[in-house]
Amino acid sequence: MRHSSSDSSAVYRSMAYLDWSEKYLTGISNIDVEHKNLFVITNVLYDNVQANGPEANIVPVLTALGEYVKKHFSSEEMAMRRAEYPGIVEHTEKHRALNRKVQAFIEQCNDDPDAVDTKELLEFLKRWLTNHVLKSDMDYVPYLKQAEDAPD
Repeated sequence: MRHSSSDSSAVYRSMAYLDWSEKYLTGISNIDVEHKNLFVITNVLYDNVQANGPEANIVPVLTALGEYVKKHFSSEEMAMRRAEYPGIVEHTEKHRALNRKVQAFIEQCNDDPDAVDTKELLEFLKRWLTNHVLKSDMDYVPYLKQAEDAPD
């Protein structure tokens, strides 16, 4: 894996790369658990890179992230459909874009692991995940909660 020059002397630190906090809570328990798990997997990826440097084999963790993202997006999209969320098409496209990006990183790791810039990968995941949860996901929360509260 390729690292920037400042990464080559990095010392392993056992602190979270991506800190979970209450600001990410949607108030929908299954979605909150899944979001938290995405943070955990991203932190495992970061810890792997920090502990192993250029020798880090990130393919298994990145593959696990890709699989978990698919599972999470599927359950989130099902909830949006049930709630008749009007922004589902745009939201789903954001999900597909992340899936494509993660798959591209996995393919790049398999084809030429030394060409993968792990710092870029981690920064992308951190930025996407935090922005998506805080902005895009919070947009559907009122619709899902309203659907939850609606009488059967």
